[in-house]
Amino acid sequence: MIGFALKTAYNALDVSSFREGDEDYDITVQLPEAEHRVTDVLRELMIPTPNGEMVPLSTLAAVDYSGSIGDIVRINNKRVVTVKANVDETKIPGPVARAQAEALLKQYHLPPGYTIGFTGEKAHGGRK
Repeated sequence: MIGFALKTAYNALDVSSFREGDEDYDITVQLPEAEHRVTDVLRELMIPTPNGEMVPLSTLAAVDYSGSIGDIVRINNKRVVTVKANVDETKIPGPVARAQAEALLKQYHLPPGYTIGFTGEKAHGGRK
């Protein structure tokens, strides 16, 4: 749900259409362009929870910025993009969440030369 909400906010989503005479007009939802770079807007973006309640993104995730344009991270001379997550183990055990993520990502088709890999907390010098 978080990914869908962020994609909608930044990339837009056609939610309906409006017809006037012979013309159809898309009704699109998106953050105003000026707010795309405002960090407070991202932290306060309302996200639906599984039970339908709306909560600010900041209650579900920490928003941190790192790297910069042109910053290429490498591990063993291979370009790497790292995605991190912390699991609320009172809701779901970490190994179960990892197994679910691995199962979902196995269905994702990557272009040639791309791979998805999982590491634990102790990999890469103690970083998660």
